[in-house]
Order: sequence, then structure tokens, then C-alpha cells
Amino acid sequence: MRARVGRYRGGQPRGCVGPLNQMSDQFELVVGIDGLIGASLFALLGASAANVIGTSRRKDRVSANCLYFDLVDENFTLSLANRYSHVFLCAGMGSIAACEADPETTGRANVTGTIRLAKRLLASRTRITFLSSNAVFDGNSPHLDENSERCPSTEYGRQKAAVEQALLSLSNGVGRISIVRLAKTLSTGSGMAAEFLRHLAAGESCRAFDDLTMAPISVDYVVRALREIAANEMSGIFHLSGAEEMSYADFARRLANHIGASESLVRPCVSADAGVKVLFRPANPALGMARTRQLLQIEPEPMEHLLTSVAGPKK
Repeated sequence: MRARVGRYRGGQPRGCVGPLNQMSDQFELVVGIDGLIGASLFALLGASAANVIGTSRRKDRVSANCLYFDLVDENFTLSLANRYSHVFLCAGMGSIAACEADPETTGRANVTGTIRLAKRLLASRTRITFLSSNAVFDGNSPHLDENSERCPSTEYGRQKAAVEQALLSLSNGVGRISIVRLAKTLSTGSGMAAEFLRHLAAGESCRAFDDLTMAPISVDYVVRALREIAANEMSGIFHLSGAEEMSYADFARRLANHIGASESLVRPCVSADAGVKVLFRPANPALGMARTRQLLQIEPEPMEHLLTSVAGPKK
């Protein structure tokens, strides 16, 4: 059967195929709802389908729709008593610095624990979506596509690449695994964009690196695309990237203009002068999206859609 395809026009999805599960006794599972993308995906799926369960490493979050689960604990296994139609693997230690400083501990979660869980899920014939990163490339070549050879330059990227390779080997061509690589993801509530917004909205100056480049995407764009890929039961590797590459300082200026603040509030600086050790410095952070476009008509996220997602309508 040919997959039903949704479309993005200006970053907005059309023709989504509805809740992922069509059977009342099946659930979607989001592993890792403590993080930005996992939490946002859990909320989106919960708004459209009743049978959604999340997992957390925080025992105080355990509830009827949230299970306790820690990838690092090899003696604790996630209950598969429920029938999961789809599992999104969003958990892990996402700090590039932490991975570089302690590859053994982070590898137990990001690689060993993730692969261990994936094996159990595949044995139960569950479809899997794994969140990966543009860090599986070194960023030296422009617009590498979904079929490009991995060439990570950081421990974090090597861990993601190792899981990708293992998952593709485990699937044995059956086609129950999708790998989604992400460019830098921004949100209103945390991280770089939130910090810029806080200062700019208050009329305060803010420092922004002009020696670091990104092709940013919004968390809204990411979770809607993840839902689209899963709903169409697409397998293989997919890319999600911003349409434009820019420095952090350029983004801050675009954000200031979008909210009606003065661009002069942005104070460009060099990361080294700010005492920041940068481990991943891609010259070409944007991902090519040829396969993703062809199969799902999902385009790179336009800058105006990103700004609106992060800061609301233009003022």
C-alpha cells in the first residue's frame, strides 16, 4: 500500500493522517519526555490520540500515562505489557561536552541502553523512530543528504552514528525503523532562543556568538514532522533542517527585528573570548533533505516560520 503523504508549505503541515494508532488497545510510546523534543512530542500526540504513554527518569513523574525508565540501568527493563504500535526513542544524554568528558557513562545510555531497548521492541514487532543529529557529520561539506557517509568529529556524533548503524543492521531490511537527523532545535521555553528573547523583550543587550553557525529549526516543526513520518510508516533515514545557515548573532538580530526590538541590542562576540569551549563547530550545519522531500514533501523550515514558532507573530 502506498503511504499517505502530508505536506509542508511554509513549514505548516497539511493532510496529516490523524492519530497514529487506529486500534484502541495499542499505544504510542515516547521514551524520554523529560527533554525538549520528547516533552513536545508527547503533548502533540496526546492532543490527537488518547493512547499515548511517556517515560521519565524522574520517579515523581510516574502516573497512569508516564512510566519510569532509565536507559543506563541494565537491570531494569521497560514493561512491554501494552501493545505499542510505535515507539519514539527521544531519551539519552544529549550534551556534547558530557559525552566528550565521560564517553563510558554517556555511552551506556546513548548506545548500549538504546540498542538494548530497540532489540526488545523489534522482537515485539514494534515500529521505532530514533532521534539522531547532524553531528553524525563533521560539518565540513555542504548539504549532506540522507545517504551520505557518516563522518562524526565528536564523541556525541560517534555515539549517534553507532546507534544508527546498529538499528539499520537490526532491522534486516524489514523496514520498521526510521532514523531522523536533526539540525539545531530551538524553542521558546529554553536554550539560546529563550535567552535572547528574555533580553531583547526587556530592551537589554545580549551577547551572541558570530563565529558559530547553525541551520536552526523549531521544536514545533520537528515534532510535527516526526508525527508525519511515523503516521505514514516511513522507514530509513530522514533529515530535518532549517532553510538558512546563519551565525548565532545573525539569528539574534533576526529575532530582534521580528519582535520589534532594536538589532543594536545584539552584541556579537567570539566564543573563545566568552570562555566557551566549542566541540562541534560545523562550517556547513544545514542538512540536505532530498529523500525527505521526495517521500513526504517536507521542506526545510523557512526562517519566518521558525521565528513565528519561537516568538509569535511578527510585530
